[in-house]
Amino acid sequence: SYRSGGIDPLVGGLVSFSHGIVGGVGGLVKRPVEGFTKQGAVGAIKGVGKGLIGLFAKPAAGVLDIATGAATTVKNFSSKSSTQEDITKSRLSRCCADAVGLLPRYNEDAARGQRLLYDLNNSDTNELFIALDNVTHKTSILVSSENIYYLKIYYGEHELIWKVSL
Repeated sequence: SYRSGGIDPLVGGLVSFSHGIVGGVGGLVKRPVEGFTKQGAVGAIKGVGKGLIGLFAKPAAGVLDIATGAATTVKNFSSKSSTQEDITKSRLSRCCADAVGLLPRYNEDAARGQRLLYDLNNSDTNELFIALDNVTHKTSILVSSENIYYLKIYYGEHELIWKVSL
């Protein structure tokens, strides 16, 4: 069935509508016969009533299934086209402001420094990255608009040793 993802929801709605028409017309004959076999003439009259109700109710339910299928198709299409799963960044985010507040040209070292600063300050964007420099092959200094960070380098990862507020 289309509800369990077996076929396209819109096609499933159309199939359900066609089944509703066939079921409604078929019920117009089937219900009186069933009623007659169970209750005689009174059952046949009840069966005609049930058949007439089914003649309108089943196609109406099919129309609702078409609408549901169309809405599900639109939802599925729009969610597939807007997912971010397939999009991967090809580079780190640009350092958005230099020391005087202007937008600088993209610089991978500055982007790496800004990412490190955001890791250190819990992504506080009010603190601006200024510079990152290696003091030795095992230590670095990061200068921001608010602090100076002294960092130890372990296998490419930085660990905060101390911080001085400016």
